[in-house]
Amino acid sequence: MPIAWKIRTVGQSIIANIAPHILRFGADKNFLQGLLEDMPYDVPNYFVDFAMRNTHVPVGVWRGVNHSQNAFFKECFIDELAHAAGADPYQYRRKLLAKAPRHLAVLDAAAAKAGWATPAAAGIARGIAHHESQVASARMWSRYR
Repeated sequence: MPIAWKIRTVGQSIIANIAPHILRFGADKNFLQGLLEDMPYDVPNYFVDFAMRNTHVPVGVWRGVNHSQNAFFKECFIDELAHAAGADPYQYRRKLLAKAPRHLAVLDAAAAKAGWATPAAAGIARGIAHHESQVASARMWSRYR
């Protein structure tokens, strides 16, 4: 089980493109959607950082922009940790969610519906992941207007 986790995400700020005045309140924390307050996994030493690197390629918005990429990266890393530990990815996540009963219930329901306890049919692979995406952008916009 992990005792420390450091995440550094790098990317282009959508906020800098569409509402640069908001950045006067600090960095674009939208980068960290799904990695800060809403991170359900219990890791005792947890640090998240980001670096804004804008390029000439314009970016725009869609619902849950950074939740999309952060969920993918976070859950792939959890799979890597489970593999390194020789653990089942579902059971590994269960341990990390032990202090988050609501998230654990959702994970358990997904595993039950997928028939996780039974072997997959020949030629079939399956995976499991967990991520909650709240629309934090609406709250953020209302704070800065």
